[in-house]
Amino acid sequence: MKFTKIMSLLLTFALVVTAFAMPVDAKEESTEVLAATIGDTDIYVESGTDEATKNAIVASFIGEDDGIEPCGLSCKILGHKYTTSKTYTITHKAKATDPRCLKKYYTVKTCSRCNDTVKTLTSSQYISCCK
Repeated sequence: MKFTKIMSLLLTFALVVTAFAMPVDAKEESTEVLAATIGDTDIYVESGTDEATKNAIVASFIGEDDGIEPCGLSCKILGHKYTTSKTYTITHKAKATDPRCLKKYYTVKTCSRCNDTVKTLTSSQYISCCK
């Protein structure tokens, strides 16, 4: 009798620990706005992004970044002052079959002094938005 109580307590404890240890996929509410459309690709940035940062992000995606680091004396002495934002792109009709559109998520760091931009692809997935 005592053995069954101990086993039931251990199994209950294991079940509770397992339930709390499972990862939860919490999707945040989308706060991105359309910044630009280039060909079949839409570029979305966070809604609170100022115009200068938005333009620097769009320029980095469309290839206007000439590879020359635009930093001035303050960035050379003090280093870049990066702000981080979330961005995603949707390339429409990337595949012939459904799901057709490719959604790529990026973390974009933009220097507030010189607009130097560093983007990192964090994930991508195919979605169904075009028929």
